Amino acid sequence: NPIVKKSGIKPHLSKIYPVVPYKDAEITDEYTELLLSFKGSYTIRFRAYNDGVAYQFADEGNANREVMAEKMSFTLPEASQSLFPKEESMYSHNERLYLPLSLKNIGEKEFCSLPVLFITPHARVLFTETALHDYPGMFLRGTSSTTLDAIFPKYVLETVPAKRGPDRNQQITKEADYMASVSGNRAFPWRVFIISDDDRTFVESNLAYQLAKPNIIENTHWIKPGKVAWDWYNANNIYGVDFKSGLNTATYKYFIDFASANKIEYVILDEGWTKSTTEILNYSADIDVPELIRYGNEKGVDLILWVLWKPLDANLTKILETYKKWGAKGIKVDYMQRNDQYMVNSYEQIAKV
Repeated sequence: NPIVKKSGIKPHLSKIYPVVPYKDAEITDEYTELLLSFKGSYTIRFRAYNDGVAYQFADEGNANREVMAEKMSFTLPEASQSLFPKEESMYSHNERLYLPLSLKNIGEKEFCSLPVLFITPHARVLFTETALHDYPGMFLRGTSSTTLDAIFPKYVLETVPAKRGPDRNQQITKEADYMASVSGNRAFPWRVFIISDDDRTFVESNLAYQLAKPNIIENTHWIKPGKVAWDWYNANNIYGVDFKSGLNTATYKYFIDFASANKIEYVILDEGWTKSTTEILNYSADIDVPELIRYGNEKGVDLILWVLWKPLDANLTKILETYKKWGAKGIKVDYMQRNDQYMVNSYEQIAKV
């Protein structure tokens, strides 16, 4: 029984200048906003842009709360189709094939990760979320009709190493009956609908970026985007050299030489440089990481180190301090495979450390 206490509509026009240019170095942020304030200390914002619409709940109370569910259903016109990134489990890389499916053929047990594209008789609609902080990621479930429902992973209480499968896999053994544990006076993620009859709009749109939280990093001079030479992409296959190529110091020096000669700013040391995939504080006997970093500095090329999320999460501060001491300029974190609240928070925690 929601009761609206007050409402207001206002236009907005400003400029956003991303620290690292996203699609544009300057973004015009123009919209009209409807703000509804409800009895019970919560609000809903609706924003209308030229290329889409979005809404966001905010809790203006101060209590700690457990979020049992977030209900969202939307219905598209008859005969609507989708490019549906169908998932088999919420424990997933979220790297799915986009299946061309009629919405009416998507059953109650079938669901997808985001983003997802819908093709209606009138326009196309790309649905996604942004400003996702301290909250689980959303999935969409079919209903054997043109209506879709939001679903979420539960709050994870306990995990153990998977009994079968790679060393990086986990088995979630205990979940709460709620999906998030939150404190009051906070905004929840934006639910975003980018709408157009021109496919170029979806490539050009900055809407998810515009609705994201503004950058809070004051000192940004150290952020240096660039290209990367990546050994994994071609499986370390180097020919016509006077050394045995593979996961070794000589091969990576070759990559550094290539990057330097072609003005490529970074080289990634992908899986194989650590002593083992779980012992990531030490490097392989065949790869001298400090020497490669020194050699890269000499050639004007910085190094990025691949790591598994699971051992990194278990010893985050010590591992990152060690890599910094070596002189590494960044990390590539792999195999998160979850979208629950703990994992979403882990992304920010890694960045903060």
